[in-house]
Amino acid sequence: MGARVRLPLVPLGDLLTPLLAAGLACWLFARGLRRARARRFPRDAGWDRAALFGLGLLAGLSGLLVFHGPAEERASAHMLQHVLVGDAMPALLLVALRGSLAVHVVPRTVRRVLASRSVRALLRPWPSLAAWGALLWVWHVPAVYDAALASEWVHPLQHASFVLGGLLLWNQLVDPLRRGLLGLWGSLRYALAAMVVGQMLVALLVLSYRPLYAYGSTADQGLAGLIMALAQLSTLGTYALVRLRAHFREPLPLGRGHPLGV
Repeated sequence: MGARVRLPLVPLGDLLTPLLAAGLACWLFARGLRRARARRFPRDAGWDRAALFGLGLLAGLSGLLVFHGPAEERASAHMLQHVLVGDAMPALLLVALRGSLAVHVVPRTVRRVLASRSVRALLRPWPSLAAWGALLWVWHVPAVYDAALASEWVHPLQHASFVLGGLLLWNQLVDPLRRGLLGLWGSLRYALAAMVVGQMLVALLVLSYRPLYAYGSTADQGLAGLIMALAQLSTLGTYALVRLRAHFREPLPLGRGHPLGV
């Protein structure tokens, strides 16, 4: 008989918290979807939104649970975990919630907090980008990164802050409440700025001549940088293509004053 392959066990505390959070998110989404459909908002409450929401939760849970063991041994696995938790999950969740559905899903208490003056200032485009970039870079300072690996409570805090940073960044790009603060070209410049901030960290990881963190090797660290680069190119690149495609598919205005207008 072949040797058995043992999967790394996830501690009960690390397993319970994300599952409870995912369960609460599913309940809030199902309740909001039902309310939106009852009020005749089928376009904003289709089953495609439920699929996107579920895919976002699946990405986050797989990052936290499936890669829990490998992330403690390899920088590349840890980076993949962070990409799923802090990039893929927030983007998919906010795409699923865009439009009137967000009002039905997000509890009223949370909406009041988001409407407060201090939080509204953070939810402006450039403060959100600055907060996202600061969280990204601070957690990759070697001493802070190694402290998160060694602590049972700092590591979950790191993951929670990546989720927060991802929500701040993608809230501006996806614009689920359709505030229109950036517009088409502003949103593309915003995505490019986020790309530059992320690729600076990628360059540091790839070009470093020695391991920056307590584990791994320069080769694995370079692989971690490559994973981050590909993740940013795929997410932000896809976003740019979708925005441009929607823009160029819009019909030309033929109203009064247009050369082709009648």
